[in-house]
Amino acid sequence: MAQWQVCEAFAQAGNYPRFKDNPADYSAVDAAIAKAKALKKDDYKDFSAVETAVNDVARGKNFTEQADVDAMAQAIENAIAALQYKEADYTKVAEAIAKANALNKNSYQDFSAVEKAIAAVVRDKNITQQSEVDAMAQAIRSAGQKAFLRWRFFFRWRHHRRRLQQFQQALCQHWQDRDCHQARRHQGSD
Repeated sequence: MAQWQVCEAFAQAGNYPRFKDNPADYSAVDAAIAKAKALKKDDYKDFSAVETAVNDVARGKNFTEQADVDAMAQAIENAIAALQYKEADYTKVAEAIAKANALNKNSYQDFSAVEKAIAAVVRDKNITQQSEVDAMAQAIRSAGQKAFLRWRFFFRWRHHRRRLQQFQQALCQHWQDRDCHQARRHQGSD
């Protein structure tokens, strides 16, 4: 086989002869670093293992040290796989439940929707599922707002509302009379 045929065979197979001063292939390391940089640090409980694995990458190794380079890539991948998300913030849910529990259930015709919304709360969500947690809080608030007061409380409220309106009208009338009286006094002094 001629030398040009040997070179042609290597070119087609992609297996060029490698010498010990040829650099190692860092493509797996670069891919793992890119994957780590794409993650949001703030979403995880502890991101330091990933940062340490990325910082431990030693460039400049030759192809005889390819196993070390592959181990660096694997260390980054293992650190990424071991990450744990932070827990979701349940503050709004707790506030909604506290408000619902503060209500007198006997004052409402049907309080079951509020109780169902509270029972539907799932406590094991992580930070990537925060919108679901916020939706649970909104469901509790909505159910509380839609609960109907019993009629006796409604009529009592209506009665108090009517008395408040009467008081406001009397107060307005008092101030209008006072203003008219003062205006007459000023007209009489002219």
